[in-house]
Amino acid sequence: MSDSLAPNFSSLKMIYPELLVTLEQAAAELEQFIADRADLLSFRACIDSITQIAGTLELIQVQGANQLATEIVEVAEAIDLEQEELADEHLGLISRAFLFLPRYLEYLLQTQRNLPVLLIPHINELRLARKQAVFADSHFYTPDFQTPIVPAKRMKLVGDEDVGALIKRLRHMYQVGLLGILKNKQIKPSFNMMQRSLHRMSIIQADSPFYSLWYLGSEALAHLSSSMELTPSRKKILGALDRELKLAIKRVGTDDQTATPSQTLSSDLLFIIALSGDSGETTSHLLAQFGLTLFSHTDAELRRERDVLNGPSANTLKSMASVLNDELIHAKDILERASDGGISSGEDLIDLIDTLKKVAEILGVVGLVVPGNSLKNEILTVESWQRAGRLGDDTAQLHLADILLYIESAIGGVGHSGLSDDSIARVNNQERQEVIAQSQLASARHIVISEAEAGLALVKRSLSSFTESSFDRAHINNVTVSLNAIRGVMAMLALPRAERVMRACIGFVEDTLMDSDEKPALEQLMETFADSVISMEYYLDAIKNDEGADDKVLEIAEESLTALGCPLE
Repeated sequence: MSDSLAPNFSSLKMIYPELLVTLEQAAAELEQFIADRADLLSFRACIDSITQIAGTLELIQVQGANQLATEIVEVAEAIDLEQEELADEHLGLISRAFLFLPRYLEYLLQTQRNLPVLLIPHINELRLARKQAVFADSHFYTPDFQTPIVPAKRMKLVGDEDVGALIKRLRHMYQVGLLGILKNKQIKPSFNMMQRSLHRMSIIQADSPFYSLWYLGSEALAHLSSSMELTPSRKKILGALDRELKLAIKRVGTDDQTATPSQTLSSDLLFIIALSGDSGETTSHLLAQFGLTLFSHTDAELRRERDVLNGPSANTLKSMASVLNDELIHAKDILERASDGGISSGEDLIDLIDTLKKVAEILGVVGLVVPGNSLKNEILTVESWQRAGRLGDDTAQLHLADILLYIESAIGGVGHSGLSDDSIARVNNQERQEVIAQSQLASARHIVISEAEAGLALVKRSLSSFTESSFDRAHINNVTVSLNAIRGVMAMLALPRAERVMRACIGFVEDTLMDSDEKPALEQLMETFADSVISMEYYLDAIKNDEGADDKVLEIAEESLTALGCPLE
């Protein structure tokens, strides 16, 4: 199953500071109203701010977040201030949503993972407050039900006279299993009973529109019984299948041609299957019949991301990283003075031990367990130095320095990756030298891209001066030098498409801007060329924090350069 429509992360990044300011302003207005219920102007201003945010999030396709903002507005608009107790409850829900909305936006920028399903519980809280139907986990994912699935092979059906009794027996079998699930007893055998029941139903109704529902139910139960979490919402799905069995009994012997399976329930079952991580042929073929593929994440990863979202924010983790770096600098200063013979007493070693313990403790909080354990081993060594009243030999000191470099690189590594759970797990699983090398490489990459951005900013200023001076070429004499430097960066980073764009830009400046004297024509050409430069600027910003950023934005530059008569090689 394919993920829901991905948000425009680059656009979100650009407008995030403004969104945050608007959110903070709305929160302050809400607090003002809570403190003074007569201040309806503040409450109205709060609602208007959130309405504006919802519209902006919808524009850049941030599914889930825009729905949460919309639900906040709906609850706020529906508050009856005369029912004081209920109003207090609804204002409390809005306040909690205010805290969670910016956290989710931060999470999106931090992880670049599009998981609107994480917001379903918070959205449903607000919907329940308005007595509206809650959203299923599959709400943001849309299968194609236009072509119903059919059995892969012809199945042997039972006689008409036996169907009613058989479906009753199969429902009883399903209910026995469901009761075991609800009581949390004999989970595996209970799932087997339920799965068997639905599999038999798919045989009985192989020629019916309900075949797909029973088949999907059987497959979903098979995945749920393996290692997937049995959440309350999924238990409701199991209950919904029981109700469908009840309706199937009522339909026996009738000639109801209008009955069709619930698409909502089918979507929920497909959601479970797509979340299973099963890349086998059967599952892939099944999803393909609905125009879907497996999710890019499994159920276990979804649980982990939920913990990340509900855990410390990126700002909290960045603060921890800042503290870590300060402590590491202090530890390296002590070690450097020690190696130079600057330690005159054991107090410095005690200070070093205390500093290293602080670092180890923070590493544990952040989740960098492996680097933290390496440091703990070194603390034991330094404690032995302190007891002996002297430093270890040069080899021991170099080993400690190497561990400090490893920890510094580990912090830098997760910092470049947004301090996400994935980046922390990756650092924990890597060898020490690999962590150091990758951190240094990431730092170097960040530096050269920043230099390319600075070069492009210089190009923009030069082109602007060129236009404003009625096309005085003195302003663009060095533009090709800057563009060529950017081209070199793209080549070094193995980004051939971007490099070709820069070659074409250089060609345009050399062959057209430096030669043409037709000012009216130049004005139009400059407008088109500016589109190419803006496209490249957007791309540089995207790859700065994401090596795998989509390069489709370069299509704008390519089309503009082609229009200028400088097609890419």
